[in-house]
Amino acid sequence: MAGTLLDEIEPTWHVCEYHETIVNAPPRVVYDALMTLPIDASAIMRVLMGLRELPARLTGRPTRTDAARERMSTPQMSLIAAMQSGGFALLGERPGDEIVLGLAGRFWEMSPARVRLNSREDFVNYQESGSARASINFRVEPLDKGRTRVSSETRVRCFGGAERKFKLYWALIGPFSAWIRRDWLRLIKQASESANRQVNV
Repeated sequence: MAGTLLDEIEPTWHVCEYHETIVNAPPRVVYDALMTLPIDASAIMRVLMGLRELPARLTGRPTRTDAARERMSTPQMSLIAAMQSGGFALLGERPGDEIVLGLAGRFWEMSPARVRLNSREDFVNYQESGSARASINFRVEPLDKGRTRVSSETRVRCFGGAERKFKLYWALIGPFSAWIRRDWLRLIKQASESANRQVNV
């Protein structure tokens, strides 16, 4: 996928995950659906995130979901806004085309240590030994007959011996991560096609 904003930000990686779907709606409609998709639209994500944070809840420790929920001003917070509220930094955007977010830390720990990143520069310069950085994009591409490809790619780069630990962690949570991303794309497709039908009535 040469030429993407994600390629500019993270051209090399140790783990990569890619998903896409085709939408019967033009790119502008799809991108708007992507940017406004409510975080609570995905029941799958709510269930899986709850299971992921069960150990912390059983020991009485605050979870990332608890902290993010406290910062939410509305239950209809968008997916993108919720990701930022949960610790992802906005690394770049080509409005109407692609958006990239990222975070860094030791994701595989029971109480994951995350580093607060404030910019693309912070992300690119982050190379702490024993840690990793992860970037995720959402991209829309025009196709023929008014259709659009919407995709999401996640790339993880590890530093100072963290690759083995991360890959063990990814072997466990990777299938669930893929399930969540496919569900996001399904919901974006659903919202886009519904909005497009309303415009064309």
